[in-house]
Amino acid sequence: MRPLSVLLLATIMTGCGVGLAEGEDEASTRGAATNLEFARDVKVGDIILTSTNAERGCWYLSDVQNWYTDPRYCHAALVVERVGETGITTIEALNPSQNIQVLSDREQDLEGYLETKLAILRVKDKDGKALSEETIQKVVEKALSWRDVKYVEPPISLSGDPKQTGLYCSMLPYRAYLDAARIDLDSLTIPFFVTPDELYASKRVQVIFESAPKDPPTRE
Repeated sequence: MRPLSVLLLATIMTGCGVGLAEGEDEASTRGAATNLEFARDVKVGDIILTSTNAERGCWYLSDVQNWYTDPRYCHAALVVERVGETGITTIEALNPSQNIQVLSDREQDLEGYLETKLAILRVKDKDGKALSEETIQKVVEKALSWRDVKYVEPPISLSGDPKQTGLYCSMLPYRAYLDAARIDLDSLTIPFFVTPDELYASKRVQVIFESAPKDPPTRE
Protein backbone atom coordinates (compact mmCIF):
# COMPACT_ATOMS: atom_id res chain seq x y z
CA MET A 1 0.00 0.00 0.00
CA ARG A 2 1.30 3.44 -0.91
CA PRO A 3 0.58 6.55 1.17
CA LEU A 4 -2.99 7.81 1.06
CA SER A 5 -2.38 11.18 2.40
CA VAL A 6 -2.04 14.16 2.74
CA LEU A 7 -2.13 17.73 1.54
CA LEU A 8 -5.21 17.87 -0.70
CA LEU A 9 -5.91 14.18 -0.14
CA ALA A 10 -3.29 12.52 -2.33
CA THR A 11 -3.34 9.14 -4.03
CA ILE A 12 -2.60 5.72 -2.51
CA MET A 13 -2.68 2.00 -2.80
CA THR A 14 -1.09 -0.36 -5.21
CA GLY A 15 -2.71 -3.34 -3.52
CA CYS A 16 -4.00 -2.78 -0.07
CA GLY A 17 -17.44 19.61 -4.25
CA VAL A 18 -19.65 19.10 -1.35
CA GLY A 19 -20.41 21.34 1.56
CA LEU A 20 -21.76 19.81 4.75
CA ALA A 21 -23.75 21.79 7.23
CA GLU A 22 -22.35 22.06 10.72
CA GLY A 23 -23.97 19.99 13.45
CA GLU A 24 -25.09 16.45 14.00
CA ASP A 25 -27.55 16.06 11.15
CA GLU A 26 -25.13 16.14 8.23
CA ALA A 27 -26.49 14.22 5.25
CA SER A 28 -24.22 11.70 3.61
CA THR A 29 -22.90 12.81 0.25
CA ARG A 30 -22.82 10.08 -2.38
CA GLY A 31 -21.73 11.01 -5.87
CA ALA A 32 -18.89 11.28 -8.35
CA ALA A 33 -15.95 13.42 -7.31
CA THR A 34 -15.28 16.19 -9.81
CA ASN A 35 -12.92 18.28 -7.68
CA LEU A 36 -11.41 18.43 -4.23
CA GLU A 37 -14.05 20.58 -2.57
CA PHE A 38 -15.09 17.58 -0.50
CA ALA A 39 -11.70 17.74 1.23
CA ARG A 40 -12.78 20.91 3.01
CA ASP A 41 -15.32 18.89 5.00
CA VAL A 42 -13.00 16.15 6.24
CA LYS A 43 -12.61 16.31 10.02
CA VAL A 44 -10.09 15.00 12.51
CA GLY A 45 -11.18 11.50 13.49
CA ASP A 46 -12.61 10.65 10.08
CA ILE A 47 -11.61 7.36 8.48
CA ILE A 48 -10.52 7.44 4.83
CA LEU A 49 -11.03 4.32 2.70
CA THR A 50 -9.45 3.95 -0.73
CA SER A 51 -8.74 1.38 -3.40
CA THR A 52 -7.32 1.60 -6.90
CA ASN A 53 -7.71 -2.03 -7.87
CA ALA A 54 -10.34 -3.72 -5.72
CA GLU A 55 -11.65 -5.38 -8.86
CA ARG A 56 -8.60 -7.62 -8.58
CA GLY A 57 -9.15 -8.09 -4.89
CA CYS A 58 -7.16 -6.98 -1.86
CA TRP A 59 -3.67 -8.41 -1.70
CA TYR A 60 -3.96 -9.41 1.96
CA LEU A 61 -7.07 -11.56 1.39
CA SER A 62 -6.93 -15.08 0.02
CA ASP A 63 -8.49 -15.88 -3.36
CA VAL A 64 -11.43 -17.45 -1.56
CA GLN A 65 -11.89 -14.44 0.72
CA ASN A 66 -11.67 -12.05 -2.25
CA TRP A 67 -14.24 -14.11 -4.13
CA TYR A 68 -16.57 -14.39 -1.13
CA THR A 69 -16.43 -10.77 0.02
CA ASP A 70 -15.91 -9.00 -3.35
CA PRO A 71 -13.95 -6.18 -1.63
CA ARG A 72 -14.61 -2.60 -2.59
CA TYR A 73 -11.99 -0.90 -0.43
CA CYS A 74 -8.51 -2.16 0.41
CA HIS A 75 -6.92 0.55 2.56
CA ALA A 76 -7.90 2.64 5.59
CA ALA A 77 -6.33 5.67 7.27
CA LEU A 78 -7.24 7.88 10.21
CA VAL A 79 -7.25 11.68 9.95
CA VAL A 80 -5.31 13.19 12.86
CA GLU A 81 -4.95 16.82 11.78
CA ARG A 82 -6.28 19.42 9.37
CA VAL A 83 -3.73 21.30 7.23
CA GLY A 84 -5.17 24.48 5.76
CA GLU A 85 -8.50 24.46 3.96
CA THR A 86 -8.22 21.19 2.04
CA GLY A 87 -5.24 19.40 3.55
CA ILE A 88 -5.07 16.63 6.10
CA THR A 89 -2.53 14.63 8.05
CA THR A 90 -3.17 10.92 8.51
CA ILE A 91 -1.71 8.02 10.44
CA GLU A 92 -1.49 4.84 8.37
CA ALA A 93 -0.18 1.31 8.26
CA LEU A 94 1.17 1.31 4.74
CA ASN A 95 2.95 -1.93 3.88
CA PRO A 96 5.07 -4.67 5.43
CA SER A 97 8.33 -2.87 4.66
CA GLN A 98 7.40 0.16 6.79
CA ASN A 99 6.23 0.87 10.30
CA ILE A 100 3.17 2.94 11.16
CA GLN A 101 3.62 6.45 9.80
CA VAL A 102 2.17 9.93 10.20
CA LEU A 103 1.93 11.55 6.78
CA SER A 104 1.67 15.29 6.17
CA ASP A 105 2.47 17.96 3.59
CA ARG A 106 2.46 15.46 0.74
CA GLU A 107 1.42 16.58 -2.76
CA GLN A 108 0.77 14.06 -5.51
CA ASP A 109 -0.97 13.89 -8.87
CA LEU A 110 -4.67 14.36 -8.14
CA GLU A 111 -6.15 13.56 -11.54
CA GLY A 112 -5.62 9.83 -11.13
CA TYR A 113 -6.69 9.98 -7.50
CA LEU A 114 -10.17 11.15 -8.40
CA GLU A 115 -10.57 8.07 -10.59
CA THR A 116 -10.10 5.74 -7.62
CA LYS A 117 -12.71 4.65 -5.13
CA LEU A 118 -12.75 6.88 -2.07
CA ALA A 119 -15.00 6.94 1.00
CA ILE A 120 -14.92 9.19 4.04
CA LEU A 121 -16.43 7.72 7.20
CA ARG A 122 -17.42 9.64 10.33
CA VAL A 123 -17.88 7.69 13.55
CA LYS A 124 -21.00 8.49 15.59
CA ASP A 125 -22.09 7.71 19.13
CA LYS A 126 -24.66 4.98 19.87
CA ASP A 127 -27.49 7.46 19.24
CA GLY A 128 -26.12 8.51 15.86
CA LYS A 129 -24.85 11.86 17.10
CA ALA A 130 -21.46 13.47 16.66
CA LEU A 131 -18.70 12.42 19.03
CA SER A 132 -17.35 15.04 21.39
CA GLU A 133 -14.08 16.79 20.62
CA GLU A 134 -12.69 15.25 23.80
CA THR A 135 -13.50 11.74 22.57
CA ILE A 136 -12.01 12.41 19.15
CA GLN A 137 -8.85 13.75 20.76
CA LYS A 138 -8.51 10.59 22.85
CA VAL A 139 -8.87 8.48 19.69
CA VAL A 140 -6.20 10.51 17.89
CA GLU A 141 -3.83 10.36 20.86
CA LYS A 142 -4.26 6.60 21.06
CA ALA A 143 -3.52 6.20 17.35
CA LEU A 144 -0.46 8.45 17.57
CA SER A 145 0.86 6.37 20.44
CA TRP A 146 1.35 3.59 17.90
CA ARG A 147 3.57 5.62 15.61
CA ASP A 148 6.50 3.46 14.52
CA VAL A 149 4.72 0.25 15.55
CA LYS A 150 5.47 -2.61 13.17
CA TYR A 151 3.15 -3.23 10.21
CA VAL A 152 1.93 -6.85 10.29
CA GLU A 153 -0.20 -8.55 7.64
CA PRO A 154 -3.60 -9.86 8.82
CA PRO A 155 -4.87 -11.90 10.43
CA ILE A 156 -3.42 -11.12 13.84
CA SER A 157 -4.99 -10.82 17.29
CA LEU A 158 -7.58 -8.06 17.47
CA SER A 159 -7.31 -7.84 21.24
CA GLY A 160 -3.57 -7.91 21.88
CA ASP A 161 -1.29 -4.97 22.58
CA PRO A 162 -0.57 -3.38 19.17
CA LYS A 163 2.93 -2.47 20.34
CA GLN A 164 3.55 -6.21 20.67
CA THR A 165 1.38 -7.66 17.89
CA GLY A 166 1.72 -4.89 15.30
CA LEU A 167 -1.08 -3.37 13.22
CA TYR A 168 -2.42 -3.42 9.67
CA CYS A 169 -4.24 -0.59 7.88
CA SER A 170 -7.87 -1.08 8.92
CA MET A 171 -6.96 -2.43 12.36
CA LEU A 172 -5.34 0.89 13.24
CA PRO A 173 -8.53 3.05 13.28
CA TYR A 174 -10.52 0.09 14.59
CA ARG A 175 -8.31 -0.31 17.66
CA ALA A 176 -7.99 3.45 18.16
CA TYR A 177 -11.76 3.81 18.49
CA LEU A 178 -12.11 0.61 20.50
CA ASP A 179 -9.34 1.39 22.98
CA ALA A 180 -10.00 5.13 23.40
CA ALA A 181 -13.79 5.29 23.14
CA ARG A 182 -15.04 1.69 23.49
CA ILE A 183 -16.61 1.92 20.04
CA ASP A 184 -16.49 -1.38 18.13
CA LEU A 185 -16.47 -0.74 14.36
CA ASP A 186 -16.16 -4.39 13.33
CA SER A 187 -19.20 -5.52 11.30
CA LEU A 188 -17.97 -9.15 11.52
CA THR A 189 -18.07 -9.92 7.80
CA ILE A 190 -14.85 -11.93 8.04
CA PRO A 191 -13.82 -13.59 11.31
CA PHE A 192 -10.52 -12.78 13.00
CA PHE A 193 -9.69 -9.48 11.31
CA VAL A 194 -11.22 -6.15 10.35
CA THR A 195 -11.23 -5.14 6.68
CA PRO A 196 -11.85 -1.64 5.28
CA ASP A 197 -15.21 -2.88 3.96
CA GLU A 198 -16.16 -3.95 7.48
CA LEU A 199 -15.48 -0.43 8.71
CA TYR A 200 -17.62 0.86 5.83
CA ALA A 201 -20.52 -1.42 6.82
CA SER A 202 -20.33 -0.62 10.53
CA LYS A 203 -23.51 0.63 12.20
CA ARG A 204 -21.46 3.27 13.99
CA VAL A 205 -20.23 5.18 10.93
CA GLN A 206 -21.80 7.68 8.58
CA VAL A 207 -20.60 7.82 4.98
CA ILE A 208 -19.79 11.51 4.61
CA PHE A 209 -18.52 11.25 1.05
CA GLU A 210 -18.10 8.51 -1.53
CA SER A 211 -16.59 9.15 -4.94
CA ALA A 212 -18.07 6.12 -6.70
CA PRO A 213 -21.01 4.77 -4.70
CA LYS A 214 -22.19 1.32 -5.63
CA ASP A 215 -25.04 0.47 -3.29
CA PRO A 216 -26.12 2.15 -0.06
CA PRO A 217 -24.42 0.48 2.91
CA THR A 218 -26.56 -1.82 5.01
CA ARG A 219 -27.01 -0.61 8.57
CA GLU A 220 -29.93 -2.69 9.83
